[in-house]
Amino acid sequence: MRPLHGLAALASFAAVMAAGPACARNPDPLAFGGALAAGAPIQVDVANHGWADAAVYVLSGGISQRIGFVNGFSEQTFNIPAAYLSDSGDFQLQAHPIGSPGGLTTDRLTIHSGQFIRFTIENQLANSSAGVY
Repeated sequence: MRPLHGLAALASFAAVMAAGPACARNPDPLAFGGALAAGAPIQVDVANHGWADAAVYVLSGGISQRIGFVNGFSEQTFNIPAAYLSDSGDFQLQAHPIGSPGGLTTDRLTIHSGQFIRFTIENQLANSSAGVY
């Protein structure tokens, strides 16, 4: 009967180890400075006030990824997948008006849980803006 006690002890140990993570306290992400929840996409509201249609990119960790396209004089909402961001969590947005030789890159942006980005592309690219709300 001794092997049965060992098996019961092993089963009890496995049950306690499996239940451990379920009993752990899940802290509120805002309690620790508001870091963005892991895997949560970032909402970007883009308003294109320019004549030209524009491709919108996210730049993070030296890699540029296209997130969408906004027609001239229109608005579009995009969600940036968390996988597009580097470990530092900061990123930049880029707009490339179609048929224009120039483009626009924002300053570095950092976002916290519950926030979103409003990216406004103006006809004169130097007057464009990005804000975290």
